[in-house]
Amino acid sequence: MPPETAGVAPYRYAGTDRFITYKEYTMKTAILPHGVIGIDMDSTSFDWYFARTGSEKDSWGRCMTTKRGLQEFATVHSKLGKPVIALEGFHGQNLVLEKWLRSQEIPFYSIPPYNVAKYREAHISRNKNNKYDAHAVASFAINQIVQGDITKFQNYFVADYNIRPLTRRYHQLSALITSEYSNLWKYIKLASSDVYVALKGQHPDFHFSSTVLHTMGMLHLFAGEPDIAKWATLSSSTLIELMGGKRFVGRETLITSLKKLSHDSESVPMGLQETIRQIASNLVKFRQDRKHIGHTLERIAFSDPMLTALLQERGIGIVIASSIVSEVITIARFKNDDRLASYAGLGRTENKSGTGSSMRRSLNYNRYLKDAIITAAVQHVTKNPKSALSDYYHLKLKQGHSKFYARRALARALLRRIFKILKTVEGKG
Repeated sequence: MPPETAGVAPYRYAGTDRFITYKEYTMKTAILPHGVIGIDMDSTSFDWYFARTGSEKDSWGRCMTTKRGLQEFATVHSKLGKPVIALEGFHGQNLVLEKWLRSQEIPFYSIPPYNVAKYREAHISRNKNNKYDAHAVASFAINQIVQGDITKFQNYFVADYNIRPLTRRYHQLSALITSEYSNLWKYIKLASSDVYVALKGQHPDFHFSSTVLHTMGMLHLFAGEPDIAKWATLSSSTLIELMGGKRFVGRETLITSLKKLSHDSESVPMGLQETIRQIASNLVKFRQDRKHIGHTLERIAFSDPMLTALLQERGIGIVIASSIVSEVITIARFKNDDRLASYAGLGRTENKSGTGSSMRRSLNYNRYLKDAIITAAVQHVTKNPKSALSDYYHLKLKQGHSKFYARRALARALLRRIFKILKTVEGKG
Protein backbone atom coordinates (compact mmCIF):
# COMPACT_ATOMS: atom_id res chain seq x y z
CA MET A 1 0.00 0.00 0.00
CA PRO A 2 1.43 3.41 -0.93
CA PRO A 3 2.43 5.54 2.09
CA GLU A 4 -0.06 8.27 1.26
CA THR A 5 -2.97 5.83 1.42
CA ALA A 6 -1.92 4.03 4.60
CA GLY A 7 -4.69 3.97 7.17
CA VAL A 8 -7.22 5.54 4.81
CA ALA A 9 -10.02 3.27 3.69
CA PRO A 10 -11.64 4.11 0.36
CA TYR A 11 -14.98 5.92 0.77
CA ARG A 12 -18.01 4.12 -0.63
CA TYR A 13 -21.00 6.11 -1.84
CA ALA A 14 -24.07 5.10 0.15
CA GLY A 15 -26.34 2.68 -1.66
CA THR A 16 -23.81 2.04 -4.47
CA ASP A 17 -20.78 -0.11 -5.15
CA ARG A 18 -18.68 2.85 -6.26
CA PHE A 19 -15.58 3.73 -4.23
CA ILE A 20 -13.78 7.05 -4.56
CA THR A 21 -10.00 7.21 -4.90
CA TYR A 22 -7.61 8.53 -2.28
CA LYS A 23 -7.20 11.76 -4.26
CA GLU A 24 -10.97 12.21 -4.48
CA TYR A 25 -11.23 11.37 -0.79
CA THR A 26 -8.73 14.05 0.26
CA MET A 27 -10.46 16.62 -1.99
CA LYS A 28 -13.82 15.79 -0.48
CA THR A 29 -12.62 15.79 3.13
CA ALA A 30 -10.90 19.11 2.54
CA ILE A 31 -14.29 20.77 2.14
CA LEU A 32 -16.05 18.75 4.83
CA PRO A 33 -17.10 20.57 8.00
CA HIS A 34 -15.50 19.37 11.21
CA GLY A 35 -18.79 17.70 12.07
CA VAL A 36 -22.58 17.78 11.77
CA ILE A 37 -25.23 17.95 14.49
CA GLY A 38 -28.17 15.67 13.77
CA ILE A 39 -31.42 16.37 15.60
CA ASP A 40 -34.40 14.13 16.28
CA MET A 41 -37.42 15.98 17.69
CA ASP A 42 -40.32 14.87 19.86
CA SER A 43 -43.20 16.94 21.22
CA THR A 44 -41.32 18.68 24.05
CA SER A 45 -37.59 18.13 23.51
CA PHE A 46 -34.97 16.92 21.07
CA ASP A 47 -31.95 14.64 20.98
CA TRP A 48 -28.83 15.99 19.28
CA TYR A 49 -25.88 13.96 18.04
CA PHE A 50 -22.60 15.54 16.96
CA ALA A 51 -20.95 13.27 14.39
CA ARG A 52 -17.34 14.34 13.85
CA THR A 53 -15.60 13.92 10.53
CA GLY A 54 -12.19 13.65 12.18
CA SER A 55 -10.79 11.13 14.65
CA GLU A 56 -12.30 12.75 17.76
CA LYS A 57 -15.09 11.02 19.62
CA ASP A 58 -18.71 11.84 18.83
CA SER A 59 -20.96 13.43 21.47
CA TRP A 60 -24.67 13.68 22.07
CA GLY A 61 -27.24 15.11 24.46
CA ARG A 62 -30.83 16.18 24.96
CA CYS A 63 -32.44 19.62 25.28
CA MET A 64 -35.96 20.86 25.95
CA THR A 65 -37.69 23.20 23.51
CA THR A 66 -38.21 25.74 26.29
CA LYS A 67 -36.45 29.12 26.16
CA ARG A 68 -33.88 27.88 28.66
CA GLY A 69 -33.39 24.61 26.76
CA LEU A 70 -32.78 26.43 23.49
CA GLN A 71 -30.25 28.72 25.20
CA GLU A 72 -28.44 25.62 26.49
CA PHE A 73 -28.35 24.20 22.97
CA ALA A 74 -27.00 27.52 21.66
CA THR A 75 -24.13 27.24 24.14
CA VAL A 76 -23.45 23.64 23.09
CA HIS A 77 -23.55 24.61 19.41
CA SER A 78 -21.08 27.42 20.00
CA LYS A 79 -18.68 25.26 22.06
CA LEU A 80 -18.68 22.62 19.31
CA GLY A 81 -17.55 25.22 16.79
CA LYS A 82 -20.95 26.05 15.30
CA PRO A 83 -21.20 22.95 13.11
CA VAL A 84 -23.78 22.31 10.40
CA ILE A 85 -27.23 21.32 11.74
CA ALA A 86 -29.53 18.73 10.17
CA LEU A 87 -33.09 17.98 11.34
CA GLU A 88 -35.18 14.89 10.77
CA GLY A 89 -38.33 15.97 8.96
CA PHE A 90 -39.72 19.33 8.02
CA HIS A 91 -42.21 21.47 9.97
CA GLY A 92 -44.55 19.47 12.24
CA GLN A 93 -42.81 19.02 15.59
CA ASN A 94 -39.75 20.79 14.18
CA LEU A 95 -41.55 24.12 13.79
CA VAL A 96 -40.43 25.58 17.13
CA LEU A 97 -36.79 24.66 16.53
CA GLU A 98 -36.89 25.82 12.89
CA LYS A 99 -38.25 29.18 13.98
CA TRP A 100 -35.57 29.53 16.62
CA LEU A 101 -32.75 28.53 14.24
CA ARG A 102 -33.89 31.13 11.71
CA SER A 103 -34.10 33.79 14.42
CA GLN A 104 -30.48 32.97 15.34
CA GLU A 105 -29.51 32.98 11.65
CA ILE A 106 -28.25 29.41 11.96
CA PRO A 107 -28.57 27.51 8.65
CA PHE A 108 -29.96 23.99 8.77
CA TYR A 109 -30.99 21.11 6.54
CA SER A 110 -34.20 19.07 6.73
CA ILE A 111 -33.76 15.35 6.01
CA PRO A 112 -36.92 13.36 5.15
CA PRO A 113 -37.73 10.67 7.77
CA TYR A 114 -37.72 8.00 5.05
CA ASN A 115 -34.06 8.74 4.22
CA VAL A 116 -33.15 8.77 7.89
CA ALA A 117 -34.84 5.41 8.57
CA LYS A 118 -33.19 3.70 5.61
CA TYR A 119 -29.77 5.09 6.45
CA ARG A 120 -30.09 4.16 10.14
CA GLU A 121 -31.03 0.56 9.31
CA ALA A 122 -28.18 0.21 6.83
CA HIS A 123 -25.38 2.02 8.66
CA ILE A 124 -26.23 2.68 12.35
CA SER A 125 -28.60 0.13 13.87
CA ARG A 126 -31.81 -1.67 13.06
CA ASN A 127 -32.96 -0.71 16.55
CA LYS A 128 -34.82 2.59 16.64
CA ASN A 129 -34.50 5.22 19.35
CA ASN A 130 -33.96 8.96 19.48
CA LYS A 131 -30.19 8.74 19.78
CA TYR A 132 -29.85 6.40 16.80
CA ASP A 133 -32.15 8.60 14.72
CA ALA A 134 -30.15 11.74 15.58
CA HIS A 135 -26.93 9.84 14.75
CA ALA A 136 -28.41 8.74 11.40
CA VAL A 137 -29.46 12.31 10.56
CA ALA A 138 -25.94 13.61 11.19
CA SER A 139 -24.21 10.80 9.31
CA PHE A 140 -26.58 11.01 6.36
CA ALA A 141 -25.96 14.76 6.15
CA ILE A 142 -22.20 14.16 6.08
CA ASN A 143 -22.72 11.60 3.34
CA GLN A 144 -24.69 14.13 1.28
CA ILE A 145 -22.05 16.83 1.83
CA VAL A 146 -19.38 14.47 0.49
CA GLN A 147 -21.49 13.77 -2.60
CA GLY A 148 -22.31 17.46 -3.07
CA ASP A 149 -26.06 16.87 -2.74
CA ILE A 150 -26.77 18.50 0.63
CA THR A 151 -28.20 21.74 -0.79
CA LYS A 152 -31.38 20.00 -1.92
CA PHE A 153 -32.27 19.49 1.74
CA GLN A 154 -32.03 23.18 2.63
CA ASN A 155 -35.37 24.97 3.08
CA TYR A 156 -35.27 28.57 1.98
CA PHE A 157 -39.01 29.14 2.00
CA VAL A 158 -41.09 29.64 5.13
CA ALA A 159 -44.89 29.62 5.26
CA ASP A 160 -46.65 32.72 6.58
CA TYR A 161 -47.86 31.52 9.97
CA ASN A 162 -49.95 34.64 10.35
CA ILE A 163 -52.24 33.32 7.59
CA ARG A 164 -51.78 29.56 7.27
CA PRO A 165 -53.14 28.59 10.73
CA LEU A 166 -56.30 30.59 9.97
CA THR A 167 -56.90 29.11 6.52
CA ARG A 168 -56.27 25.56 7.68
CA ARG A 169 -58.52 26.08 10.69
CA TYR A 170 -61.21 27.37 8.33
CA HIS A 171 -60.84 24.21 6.27
CA GLN A 172 -61.06 22.02 9.40
CA LEU A 173 -64.15 23.87 10.64
CA SER A 174 -65.85 23.40 7.26
CA ALA A 175 -65.24 19.65 7.49
CA LEU A 176 -66.57 19.58 11.07
CA ILE A 177 -69.67 21.54 10.06
CA THR A 178 -70.45 19.12 7.23
CA SER A 179 -70.03 16.15 9.58
CA GLU A 180 -72.19 17.68 12.34
CA TYR A 181 -74.98 18.57 9.91
CA SER A 182 -75.11 14.92 8.82
CA ASN A 183 -75.43 13.89 12.47
CA LEU A 184 -78.09 16.52 13.16
CA TRP A 185 -80.25 15.36 10.24
CA LYS A 186 -80.00 11.77 11.48
CA TYR A 187 -81.14 12.59 15.01
CA ILE A 188 -83.92 14.96 13.90
CA LYS A 189 -85.34 12.08 11.87
CA LEU A 190 -85.30 9.91 15.00
CA ALA A 191 -86.95 12.66 17.04
CA SER A 192 -89.73 13.48 14.54
CA SER A 193 -90.04 12.16 11.00
CA ASP A 194 -92.63 14.88 10.15
CA VAL A 195 -90.26 17.67 11.14
CA TYR A 196 -87.44 15.93 9.27
CA VAL A 197 -89.47 15.72 6.02
CA ALA A 198 -90.67 19.31 6.39
CA LEU A 199 -87.13 20.66 6.97
CA LYS A 200 -86.05 18.74 3.86
CA GLY A 201 -88.64 20.79 1.95
CA GLN A 202 -90.68 17.72 0.92
CA HIS A 203 -93.71 17.77 3.27
CA PRO A 204 -97.01 17.93 1.31
CA ASP A 205 -98.70 20.21 3.86
CA PHE A 206 -95.82 22.56 4.76
CA HIS A 207 -93.67 24.51 2.35
CA PHE A 208 -90.23 25.04 3.86
CA SER A 209 -87.03 25.93 2.08
CA SER A 210 -84.71 22.91 1.87
CA THR A 211 -82.00 25.09 3.42
CA VAL A 212 -83.98 26.22 6.46
CA LEU A 213 -81.93 24.04 8.81
CA HIS A 214 -78.84 25.96 7.69
CA THR A 215 -80.19 29.17 9.22
CA MET A 216 -78.78 30.19 12.59
CA GLY A 217 -82.32 30.61 13.90
CA MET A 218 -83.13 26.91 13.52
CA LEU A 219 -79.82 25.90 15.05
CA HIS A 220 -80.46 28.16 18.04
CA LEU A 221 -83.95 26.63 18.40
CA PHE A 222 -82.62 23.06 18.49
CA ALA A 223 -79.85 24.13 20.88
CA GLY A 224 -82.31 25.92 23.19
CA GLU A 225 -85.21 23.46 23.08
CA PRO A 226 -84.43 20.11 21.45
CA ASP A 227 -87.74 18.54 22.61
CA ILE A 228 -89.80 19.12 19.45
CA ALA A 229 -93.07 18.21 21.21
CA LYS A 230 -92.71 21.26 23.49
CA TRP A 231 -92.67 23.70 20.56
CA ALA A 232 -96.48 23.44 20.33
CA THR A 233 -96.85 24.59 23.95
CA LEU A 234 -94.55 27.61 23.67
CA SER A 235 -95.72 31.08 22.65
CA SER A 236 -94.58 32.62 19.38
CA SER A 237 -92.56 35.26 21.27
CA THR A 238 -90.78 32.55 23.28
CA LEU A 239 -89.90 30.66 20.12
CA ILE A 240 -88.58 33.87 18.53
CA GLU A 241 -86.35 34.42 21.57
CA LEU A 242 -85.09 30.84 21.33
CA MET A 243 -84.27 31.46 17.65
CA GLY A 244 -82.10 34.44 18.47
CA GLY A 245 -84.67 37.17 19.11
CA LYS A 246 -84.64 38.63 15.58
CA ARG A 247 -87.90 39.03 13.64
CA PHE A 248 -86.84 38.35 10.08
CA VAL A 249 -89.35 38.38 7.23
CA GLY A 250 -91.17 35.05 7.20
CA ARG A 251 -90.15 34.05 10.72
CA GLU A 252 -93.73 34.32 12.09
CA THR A 253 -94.95 32.05 9.29
CA LEU A 254 -92.13 29.58 10.00
CA ILE A 255 -92.96 29.51 13.71
CA THR A 256 -96.65 28.93 13.03
CA SER A 257 -95.78 25.95 10.82
CA LEU A 258 -93.34 24.55 13.37
CA LYS A 259 -95.98 24.73 16.12
CA LYS A 260 -98.44 22.83 13.92
CA LEU A 261 -95.86 20.22 13.02
CA SER A 262 -94.89 19.60 16.64
CA HIS A 263 -98.50 19.42 17.87
CA ASP A 264 -98.77 15.67 17.29
CA SER A 265 -95.10 14.88 17.93
CA GLU A 266 -94.09 12.60 20.78
CA SER A 267 -91.77 13.86 23.50
CA VAL A 268 -88.12 13.37 22.57
CA PRO A 269 -86.20 11.06 24.96
CA MET A 270 -83.79 12.87 27.27
CA GLY A 271 -80.65 11.26 25.80
CA LEU A 272 -81.68 12.17 22.27
CA GLN A 273 -82.50 15.71 23.41
CA GLU A 274 -79.01 16.19 24.83
CA THR A 275 -77.43 14.80 21.66
CA ILE A 276 -79.39 17.21 19.46
CA ARG A 277 -78.62 20.11 21.82
CA GLN A 278 -74.87 19.47 21.71
CA ILE A 279 -74.73 19.05 17.92
CA ALA A 280 -76.77 22.23 17.31
CA SER A 281 -74.63 24.16 19.82
CA ASN A 282 -71.46 22.93 18.11
CA LEU A 283 -72.76 24.04 14.73
CA VAL A 284 -73.54 27.52 16.05
CA LYS A 285 -70.05 27.84 17.51
CA PHE A 286 -68.26 26.35 14.49
CA ARG A 287 -70.08 28.66 12.09
CA GLN A 288 -69.40 31.72 14.23
CA ASP A 289 -65.70 30.78 14.49
CA ARG A 290 -65.48 30.26 10.74
CA LYS A 291 -67.10 33.65 10.10
CA HIS A 292 -64.69 35.31 12.51
CA ILE A 293 -61.72 33.78 10.63
CA GLY A 294 -63.02 35.39 7.44
CA HIS A 295 -63.16 38.81 9.13
CA THR A 296 -59.61 38.40 10.48
CA LEU A 297 -58.30 37.47 7.02
CA GLU A 298 -59.98 40.55 5.55
CA ARG A 299 -58.01 42.75 7.94
CA ILE A 300 -54.76 41.00 7.00
CA ALA A 301 -55.44 41.33 3.25
CA PHE A 302 -54.96 45.11 3.25
CA SER A 303 -51.22 44.70 3.84
CA ASP A 304 -50.57 41.77 1.49
CA PRO A 305 -50.14 42.61 -2.23
CA MET A 306 -50.53 38.97 -3.31
CA LEU A 307 -53.89 38.69 -1.56
CA THR A 308 -55.01 42.01 -3.01
CA ALA A 309 -54.10 40.86 -6.53
CA LEU A 310 -55.97 37.55 -6.24
CA LEU A 311 -59.05 39.27 -4.82
CA GLN A 312 -59.40 41.17 -8.12
CA GLU A 313 -60.46 37.88 -9.73
CA ARG A 314 -64.22 37.40 -9.49
CA GLY A 315 -64.97 34.14 -7.74
CA ILE A 316 -61.89 34.26 -5.51
CA GLY A 317 -62.86 35.41 -2.04
CA ILE A 318 -60.71 36.23 0.93
CA VAL A 319 -60.53 32.66 2.30
CA ILE A 320 -59.65 31.12 -1.08
CA ALA A 321 -57.06 33.83 -1.81
CA SER A 322 -55.50 33.40 1.63
CA SER A 323 -55.40 29.61 1.25
CA ILE A 324 -53.64 29.89 -2.10
CA VAL A 325 -51.06 32.40 -0.84
CA SER A 326 -50.33 30.54 2.40
CA GLU A 327 -49.90 27.15 0.71
CA VAL A 328 -47.89 28.39 -2.27
CA ILE A 329 -45.61 30.40 0.11
CA THR A 330 -43.75 31.94 -2.82
CA ILE A 331 -44.25 31.40 -6.53
CA ALA A 332 -40.45 31.36 -6.90
CA ARG A 333 -40.60 27.75 -5.70
CA PHE A 334 -42.18 26.73 -9.01
CA LYS A 335 -40.40 26.94 -12.34
CA ASN A 336 -43.67 27.00 -14.30
CA ASP A 337 -47.40 26.42 -13.89
CA ASP A 338 -46.96 22.68 -14.55
CA ARG A 339 -44.89 22.41 -11.37
CA LEU A 340 -47.53 24.34 -9.44
CA ALA A 341 -50.26 22.09 -10.89
CA SER A 342 -48.38 19.02 -9.72
CA TYR A 343 -48.04 20.50 -6.23
CA ALA A 344 -51.79 21.20 -6.22
CA GLY A 345 -52.70 17.68 -7.34
CA LEU A 346 -53.95 18.88 -10.72
CA GLY A 347 -51.11 17.47 -12.81
CA ARG A 348 -50.47 14.04 -14.25
CA THR A 349 -47.45 11.77 -13.82
CA GLU A 350 -46.15 9.33 -16.41
CA ASN A 351 -46.32 5.63 -15.57
CA LYS A 352 -44.15 3.83 -18.11
CA SER A 353 -43.07 0.21 -18.13
CA GLY A 354 -41.45 -1.38 -21.17
CA THR A 355 -43.42 -0.33 -24.24
CA GLY A 356 -46.53 0.56 -22.26
CA SER A 357 -47.13 4.09 -21.04
CA SER A 358 -49.98 5.80 -19.23
CA MET A 359 -50.68 8.95 -17.27
CA ARG A 360 -52.02 8.88 -13.72
CA ARG A 361 -52.90 11.37 -11.04
CA SER A 362 -50.31 12.16 -8.41
CA LEU A 363 -51.18 11.01 -4.90
CA ASN A 364 -48.58 13.26 -3.28
CA TYR A 365 -49.85 16.84 -3.29
CA ASN A 366 -51.01 19.72 -1.10
CA ARG A 367 -54.65 18.96 -0.35
CA TYR A 368 -55.38 22.39 1.10
CA LEU A 369 -54.20 24.06 -2.10
CA LYS A 370 -56.16 21.65 -4.28
CA ASP A 371 -59.38 22.29 -2.34
CA ALA A 372 -58.85 26.05 -2.68
CA ILE A 373 -58.28 25.89 -6.46
CA ILE A 374 -61.25 23.56 -7.07
CA THR A 375 -63.52 25.82 -4.98
CA ALA A 376 -62.27 28.88 -6.87
CA ALA A 377 -63.06 27.11 -10.18
CA VAL A 378 -66.62 26.31 -9.10
CA GLN A 379 -67.22 29.87 -7.90
CA HIS A 380 -65.71 31.27 -11.10
CA VAL A 381 -68.45 29.65 -13.19
CA THR A 382 -71.12 31.04 -10.85
CA LYS A 383 -69.71 34.58 -10.75
CA ASN A 384 -68.48 34.75 -14.35
CA PRO A 385 -71.00 32.77 -16.45
CA LYS A 386 -69.94 34.44 -19.72
CA SER A 387 -66.16 34.26 -19.30
CA ALA A 388 -63.83 32.24 -21.53
CA LEU A 389 -63.08 29.86 -18.66
CA SER A 390 -66.80 29.26 -18.07
CA ASP A 391 -67.23 28.53 -21.78
CA TYR A 392 -64.35 26.05 -21.50
CA TYR A 393 -66.11 24.33 -18.58
CA HIS A 394 -69.39 24.02 -20.48
CA LEU A 395 -67.53 22.74 -23.54
CA LYS A 396 -66.14 19.88 -21.50
CA LEU A 397 -69.67 19.02 -20.35
CA LYS A 398 -70.96 19.08 -23.94
CA GLN A 399 -68.15 16.71 -24.92
CA GLY A 400 -69.67 14.18 -22.53
CA HIS A 401 -67.27 14.56 -19.64
CA SER A 402 -68.50 14.37 -16.04
CA LYS A 403 -68.84 17.46 -13.85
CA PHE A 404 -65.91 16.20 -11.81
CA TYR A 405 -63.67 16.03 -14.90
CA ALA A 406 -64.90 19.41 -16.21
CA ARG A 407 -64.24 21.11 -12.85
CA ARG A 408 -60.78 19.61 -12.68
CA ALA A 409 -60.00 20.83 -16.22
CA LEU A 410 -61.33 24.29 -15.32
CA ALA A 411 -59.24 24.33 -12.14
CA ARG A 412 -56.12 23.51 -14.15
CA ALA A 413 -56.87 26.36 -16.58
CA LEU A 414 -57.58 28.77 -13.71
CA LEU A 415 -54.29 27.75 -12.09
CA ARG A 416 -52.39 29.08 -15.13
CA ARG A 417 -54.00 32.48 -14.57
CA ILE A 418 -53.23 32.39 -10.84
CA PHE A 419 -49.60 31.49 -11.59
CA LYS A 420 -49.24 34.54 -13.86
CA ILE A 421 -50.83 36.84 -11.27
CA LEU A 422 -48.53 35.69 -8.47
CA LYS A 423 -45.49 35.78 -10.75
CA THR A 424 -46.28 39.37 -11.74
CA VAL A 425 -46.81 40.52 -8.15
CA GLU A 426 -43.60 38.89 -6.87
CA GLY A 427 -41.71 40.36 -9.83
CA LYS A 428 -42.78 43.84 -8.81
CA GLY A 429 -41.84 43.15 -5.22
